[in-house]
Formats: sequence, C-alpha cells, structure tokens
Amino acid sequence: PTDYVRVGADNRLYEAPHNDLVVALGGTVTDGKGAPVAGVSVQVGEQTATTDGEGKWQMSVAFADDSLTVKYSKQGYVAAQDTVNKSDVGAGNSWNGTKQLSEQLVTVTGTGRTERATTLSRTSRPSSA
Repeated sequence: PTDYVRVGADNRLYEAPHNDLVVALGGTVTDGKGAPVAGVSVQVGEQTATTDGEGKWQMSVAFADDSLTVKYSKQGYVAAQDTVNKSDVGAGNSWNGTKQLSEQLVTVTGTGRTERATTLSRTSRPSSA
C-alpha cells in the first residue's frame, strides 16, 4: 500500500510505501481430543476470520508493532490467545500455528421446588324449580 506521503529533495510530495510488514497468518483450531473445531472466531486487531469445517483459518495483517495477539473464541469453549512476535514470522512473511481449545464445563447447582398441578372439576346442576 502507498498510503504515506514523503517530501522529496525538490519539496514535492510523493507517495511512499509504509513500513508495516504484511504477514499471512493461519492455523488450525482443535479440541482436547485433537478433532478440528469449526466456527471458531479468530481475531487479530480489528480483523476477524472464522475456522472452516477442518478447523483452519487464515488472514493477512499488517505487523506494525513487535507482536500481535491472536484471540480464539467460540461458545462452549474456553477463550484462548496466542502472541506472535516478529521473530516468529518465517522467511515468506507467514506464521502458521495450531491452537487447542478446551470445552467449557458448566455446573448448575441449586434447589428446586416441585409443584403438582391439580385439576378441579365443577359440575353444574340445573336448579330445581
């Protein structure tokens, strides 16, 4: 992208590419048994991707800081995250990781009250005259 401007020696304005490293991120999300998890929301900054039926996801992001945070979330699973450092990025400007999500265990405790419904019947009798 050329969304930055620089001033040349001739005092004219020129478009200049920004210094952000664009990285192809991707990976696979699995459950505790190693099975792929579809429908996981994967967020990096303001970008979001969703895992497919094989638990795979991918996106391209600008790597402006020293690290990126990859957040994983899906209802029924404990949210998780990874930190990707610039040193983790491969020669082809890419990063690929596998994340395992744990199922969320919900325990419901409490006391209950049982009610019994009673049906009342009413018989109408004609009044005697």
